[in-house]
Amino acid sequence: MNVHIDINEISKRYGNKTAVDKLSLSMGRGIYGLVGPNGAGKTTLLKMLAGLLKPDGGSVLYNGKDIKDMGREYNRHVSYMPQEFGFYPFFKGIEIMEYFNALKGCNASREELLGILEAVNLSDKSSKKVRTYSGGMKRRLGIAVSLIGSPDFMIFDEPTAGLDPEERVRFKTVLKEMSKERTIIISTHILSDVEALCDTVIFMESGRIVKESSPEKTDGKITGELEDRYLEIIGSEANETDQP
Repeated sequence: MNVHIDINEISKRYGNKTAVDKLSLSMGRGIYGLVGPNGAGKTTLLKMLAGLLKPDGGSVLYNGKDIKDMGREYNRHVSYMPQEFGFYPFFKGIEIMEYFNALKGCNASREELLGILEAVNLSDKSSKKVRTYSGGMKRRLGIAVSLIGSPDFMIFDEPTAGLDPEERVRFKTVLKEMSKERTIIISTHILSDVEALCDTVIFMESGRIVKESSPEKTDGKITGELEDRYLEIIGSEANETDQP
């Protein structure tokens, strides 16, 4: 499976504020971590990559094709899990999966959908209504929905927020396996997830990419270099507070 995403000087403005400013990036197979301060434009960028927001300028190409010209064809290749989402509370877990299976135009069987729920440790809750789910369970259900149809370009906004350590390990294992044949981009503030998962780290500030790096791994712990680079960009609240 050949996947290549080319972002060519895309921009997005909200009134007088520029959220994404002539940003360019190329991505192949693997996992990309997107980090930066709040307001850097990360979520806006992800929504444009998912085809949910139209850029004011520039283009996003999927395997050489402009996604704005691909229409519903692009929807079959991409999945997007937002930071905040909601489900019909009176649907059962498996019914949510079947609903999005149909909405995406996929033809996964019930057995396949149950297998996805098992991968995120929700198979025993598949017949329970979503209103009974905890926040972490709803996030796992969102991850399961994003896996329907086995898309080759996957976009996650803070995917492990609210997950306990065991769930985070399970999710990272699933993603690491899937990244062998896919392009995955993850926006997160959890630096340990960046180190454990990502092949490339993208540092974003004020709508632009300011650094691109490969994290160094040392005994499975977050490296000082990665922390230093992150703090260099976003600054520490303590330093800001100390300034006159």
